[in-house]
Amino acid sequence: MTEKQDFLEKLKAALIERDISEVDIEPYIERFDRFYDRMVNDPENNDLDLMTNIDTIANNIAEQVSERYDDINRLAERTLTVDRVVDDKSPAVSEMPSDGSAESEQTTNDSSDTEPEVSDEPTAEMPIPMSADNAVVRDIAVSNDEKLPDEPRNRLPEYVDEEPSPNSTIFWVLFAVSLPITIPLLLAVIALFIIVWGGLCALIVASIGALILAAAGGTALSLVGIIYGITKLFSEMPIGLYEIGLGVLVGGCVMFAGILLYNFAVRLLPLLIKLVGRLFKYLYKQFWVLFAFLRKECAKL
Repeated sequence: MTEKQDFLEKLKAALIERDISEVDIEPYIERFDRFYDRMVNDPENNDLDLMTNIDTIANNIAEQVSERYDDINRLAERTLTVDRVVDDKSPAVSEMPSDGSAESEQTTNDSSDTEPEVSDEPTAEMPIPMSADNAVVRDIAVSNDEKLPDEPRNRLPEYVDEEPSPNSTIFWVLFAVSLPITIPLLLAVIALFIIVWGGLCALIVASIGALILAAAGGTALSLVGIIYGITKLFSEMPIGLYEIGLGVLVGGCVMFAGILLYNFAVRLLPLLIKLVGRLFKYLYKQFWVLFAFLRKECAKL
């Protein structure tokens, strides 16, 4: 068993002895597990022995957990007090005979208003005094992302997850060796996006051209059929009615096709271009995430 695992198990056992739930223990254990090596190797903590200060660290964590639940309880009490005051001010109650209830209501409001002023509990504006023993614990606690939103943050964390990627000779050597493969792949991806964008723009132009041709041709056919049908009404009425109806039908079909082409060219295709651009931006960001990840992993070799 390594020293870090021994420390984490002893710390967890000490926290369990202090009646702290597993849910509250887990974030602290996870943070200590993540930053243990950095705390031990930190030059500022040369005089800090975590193994001999397990009880002190556990007491500080238990105090922080207790303070958090105290803050939650005070917030709940203030919320219940406000709800009770609002209920007392409802019209049904205000119409009842007054026998000193106004005075008690005023007392309740005064007590709820003055509660934050006389409270000795630590708040976000009044940091908790820290000693050298619990400095590391406070650094771990304030950098925990799984805390409740109303928990006070007294200082910025010294240990954060977002670290700059270290330089590595292995990474740059592999990067240079892989350029004959990565550059063609990168150019192929960029060319694919350019082809897609060009195809969508060409579809827009073609759709607008088809819309113009369809509108012109359909209008001409419709007018020819209607005019020819009108001329036939005086000689052969059935043929004339048929030609007029055929012209109106052609005009309606052309109008329906024109509406579809218009929405396809003006609404759908520009939306597809925006979505492809969004995909390109996402892949660009993920490329740099992969770059930083590979750089960090090569530094561990």
